Amino acid sequence: MQYVRIIYMGLLSFCNILIEYSFYLLFILVPVVFTDNTSELFEFNKMWVTFILTIVICVAWATKMLVKKQIKIQKTPLDIPILLFGLSQIISTAISLDQHISMWGYYSRFNGGLLSTISYILLYYAFVSNFNGERLRVVKNMLWVTLGTAVAVTLWGLPSHFGHDPTCWLFRGQFNVDCWTYQFQPTVRMFSSLGQPDWLGAYLNILIPIGLAFALFKNSEEKESLLNKKFLIFGILSVIFYVSLMFTLSRASFVAVWVSLAFFVLALLIKKNPLVSVGSNVSNLLKKNQKFLAIVGAFVVVSFFAPIPIVQLQKFNIPNAIQSHVKKPQPVAVKSNVPAATPTPATAQPAASGELSGADSGNIRKIVWEGAVDIWKQYPIFGSGVETFAFAYYKVRPAAHNQTSEWDYLYNKAHNEYLNYLSTTGSFGFLTYMFMILLFFALVFHKELRIGPVLQKLKIKIPENDSHTQYQLIVLGLLASYLSILITDFFGFSVVITNLYLFLIPAFVFIYNNWLLEENSVLLPSAKSSSLQSTKNSYIHISFGQWVIIVILVLFGGNLIYNLYKFWDADKQYYLGYNYDKIQQFDKAYQYLHAAVAERSDEPTFSDELSINDAIIAAQLAQQKQTKQASQIAQEGLTISNQLTTDYPNNLLFWKTRTRIYYALAQVDSRYLQPALLSIQKAAELAPTDAKIMYNLGVLYGQTGDIDKGIQTLQQTVTLKPDYIDAHYALALFYRQKATNGKNTVIDPQSEKLAVEQVNIILSMDPNNQNVLSLLKSWGESR
Repeated sequence: MQYVRIIYMGLLSFCNILIEYSFYLLFILVPVVFTDNTSELFEFNKMWVTFILTIVICVAWATKMLVKKQIKIQKTPLDIPILLFGLSQIISTAISLDQHISMWGYYSRFNGGLLSTISYILLYYAFVSNFNGERLRVVKNMLWVTLGTAVAVTLWGLPSHFGHDPTCWLFRGQFNVDCWTYQFQPTVRMFSSLGQPDWLGAYLNILIPIGLAFALFKNSEEKESLLNKKFLIFGILSVIFYVSLMFTLSRASFVAVWVSLAFFVLALLIKKNPLVSVGSNVSNLLKKNQKFLAIVGAFVVVSFFAPIPIVQLQKFNIPNAIQSHVKKPQPVAVKSNVPAATPTPATAQPAASGELSGADSGNIRKIVWEGAVDIWKQYPIFGSGVETFAFAYYKVRPAAHNQTSEWDYLYNKAHNEYLNYLSTTGSFGFLTYMFMILLFFALVFHKELRIGPVLQKLKIKIPENDSHTQYQLIVLGLLASYLSILITDFFGFSVVITNLYLFLIPAFVFIYNNWLLEENSVLLPSAKSSSLQSTKNSYIHISFGQWVIIVILVLFGGNLIYNLYKFWDADKQYYLGYNYDKIQQFDKAYQYLHAAVAERSDEPTFSDELSINDAIIAAQLAQQKQTKQASQIAQEGLTISNQLTTDYPNNLLFWKTRTRIYYALAQVDSRYLQPALLSIQKAAELAPTDAKIMYNLGVLYGQTGDIDKGIQTLQQTVTLKPDYIDAHYALALFYRQKATNGKNTVIDPQSEKLAVEQVNIILSMDPNNQNVLSLLKSWGESR
C-alpha cells in the first residue's frame, strides 16, 4: 500500500514540477531563442518552442487528471469571451480562403494561426487549473523569471547599438554588425533576440511597468527609502529597459510606455492607493512618491539624451540641439569651366519589416487600414479566414498603395491587430476579441466604475474575494503592461511573446486578487469528495487501464513533438534551397528543396519553391539538348503547380509562381507563353490593382502577339503607378513595334510619337537612364 502511494504521489509531483518548470521555460526561451539556419530566424523558432512546451504542459496536465480520476478545469471570469473568441477562430478557419494558412498561420511567422491561438488558450487554462494553493508562489516566480530574462535580452542587444552585436559573433565569429543586411541595422534600431525593433520595444513595454511595480512594492517591515536594496535593483532594471526601448526607435513603443505609466498613476488614484494620495501637504506627497518620481525622473532624463522616435519631440533631445547649433562651414564658390554633374535621383531604401517604418509610413498605414475595412465589408460576419490578409487584401488593395515606397511589398498583416481580426475573422472574431479585453478591465475596476449591475445583467459573475490586496501595486503594474500590448498592437501586430502575455497576464491578475477558487472548478465526474488527501485504496490505485492511457498520452505528445521537429528540419532544407535559388545555383537548391518536400510533403510553401526550381533547371537542360531529362523535370514542376493552384486557388503567390514556371519554359519553347498568360490573368483577377502584376500581364500580351492588348494593359499600369519606369519602357517598345511593324521604317507616325513620349517620360524621371539613351540611339532619334 505504501509503495502504491509513493508511485501515485510521485507521479503527481513529477507532473506538477514538469508543468511549473515548463511555464518558466516558456518565458525564458521564447524571448531569447533564435537561429541562423531557418527561413525566419526569430518568430518561427519562438512559435515552435511555444508549441512544444504547450504539448508538454498539456500531456502532464492530462496525466494528472487521469491519475486523480477527475477532469479539472478552473473556471475564470473570462471563460465566456475566451471560448467565444476561440470559436470565432475555428469558424473563420473552416470557411477560410486558405484553410492551410488559417490553421498554421502565415508561413515562417505562424503566430496568429488557429493552432497558435489554441495553444495560448490551453496555456491559460493549464496555468489557472494547476498548482492549487501554490498559484501565488508560481506567479511571483514567473514574474521574477520574466524580469531576469529581459535583463539577458537587453544585455544581448545593447552592444549591438554600439556596433558590436553578439549575434554576429555567435554565428559569424565577428564581433560587429556586418552579419546584417542594410535593412537591419542594430546600430540604428536595436532588436536584440526579438528580431525586429518594434517587437523588442513591445516586449520591453510589458516589462517596464512590472519592474516599476516591484520597485515601488514594499513589505510592512521595509523602510521608505531610495537606498532600499530592492528598490535600487528593480529601479535600475526599469531604467535599463527604458534605455533599450529608446534605442529601438519604435514610435508605438514610446507612446505605449508613457501611456501605460500614466495609466499606472491614474489606476493608483482610482484605487485610492496611499502611494499617490493627494489628501496631504506637498512635502508628505513628495515623500510618499519619491521612489516613483525618482524612476520617472530617470526616464525623462534618458529621453533628453537617447534618440527620440517622435519627430516632433526631437528638438528637445540634447545631442540633436547641440548638433543643430554647431556652426557648419559654408561652401566656397569656385569658378570652373567644367559643367556641373547632373544630379542622380536618390534610391529609395526598403523599409524594415514589422511596424511600417518607411518615410511615408503614416500614409501607407492609412492605405492598408482602408484595405482592411474593405475586406471586412466583403466578409462582414466571419472574415476572409484566419491569417489570410495577404490574399484578401490584394483583391481590394487601394490603387494609392502603388504610389508608396513599399508598393511591391507583400502585406500579410493589416499592421493593426484589431483591423486584422476584423478583416480576417469578421465582426464575430473582432467583437469577441474586444469583449475579452474590455471585460478584463471592467472586472478589475468594477467597484470604482460602479458597473456591477451591468455585469450582473450580462450574467457575468463579479469576483468579490480580494484577499491579496497587499499586492495591489503588482496588479496595477500588470494592468499597465497589458495596456501597453493593446497600444503596440494598434500600430502593428502581435508576435509570440506579446500574445503569451496577452493571455496569461489576466491569469496572473486573477491569482493575485485571489479570484480563482477551488469550488469554482469544473469537475468531471462530479466527485468532490475525492481529493488529494484521500487515502482510499480505490483513489490512490492506478489501474492497468490508466497506465495504458498514460503511455498513449505520452506517445501521442511525443509524436506531435517529433512531427514539429520534422517540420522544423524540413524548413532548414527549404531555407538552404531557397537561398541557393536566389544566387542561381539551381542544381544545389534542387536537392535541398526535394529533401524539404520529402520530409514535409503537406507544406505548400516548400512545393511552390521546388516547382519554380524544376522549371528553371528544365529550361537549362533543354538548352543543353538534354531533352528527355528536361521533359521529366518540367513535368514534375508543372504537376506540383497544378496541384497547388487546384488546392489553394486563392493563393496569389502560387499563381505568380505558375507564371514564372511557364515563362521560364517558354524561353526554350514558345508554346508555354500562352499558359503563362493565362496564369498571370488569374493573378490579375486576385490582385487587380497590383502594378507589377499588371505590368507582367501587359508584357505577356505583347509577347503572345496581341500588341494592342499589351499597350492597353500597360497604359492601365502607368495609370496605377505613373513613376513605373519599366512599364513606360515596355510601352515605348510596343509603340515602336507598332509604328515600324517590326522593321526600321516608320509606317505609323502617331505610334512613333507615342513611343518617343514614353521615352521622354522616363528621361524626366531618370535623365541618365542608359537603357533608354541606347534605345533612342538605336532608333536614330536625338533628344
